[in-house]
Amino acid sequence: MRLIKEYKGETPYEEDHIDRMKIEAFYQTLNDADETILRMRESHQPYEKIAEVLGYKNHSAVIKRLKKLRERWIEFDREYESNT
Repeated sequence: MRLIKEYKGETPYEEDHIDRMKIEAFYQTLNDADETILRMRESHQPYEKIAEVLGYKNHSAVIKRLKKLRERWIEFDREYESNT
């Protein structure tokens, strides 16, 4: 991906900026719990801690939500790329 973007004339800074914009646009589509899960995972928080913060009995619900979020991200990314 990096080589393709560099070929288009984008610098690594521009690529990072574009990627960050895409990620923030994705966050705007999420509910509070899903955003919390992703932001906490970004900061390397363990599943157990995330479950505790969200009031879940155990971390399995967090893992299930992450699987669904991955699917949503793939769909979002396809649509985002097709519109740019």
